[in-house]
Amino acid sequence: MGIDELRDRYDELDNIISSIRILTKEIKDKDYIEKLEIIEFEAQDELDEITPRIEQLEEEEEKELENEYNRERI
Repeated sequence: MGIDELRDRYDELDNIISSIRILTKEIKDKDYIEKLEIIEFEAQDELDEITPRIEQLEEEEEKELENEYNRERI
């Protein structure tokens, strides 16, 4: 998965998590709240997994840009 795809997935997961949090505050059915919380935890786990990958790819991208800049200066 490329960095753009990871960022898109990050945004999607973040949206899922925030939407579930809003929804669980608005409903009263405990069974549905529990089911939504399970989905929220799964989304958070995936978000926690991809965050370091995004950071790593961003660092690599930044280093490559620095290297290109330095090559152009020479």
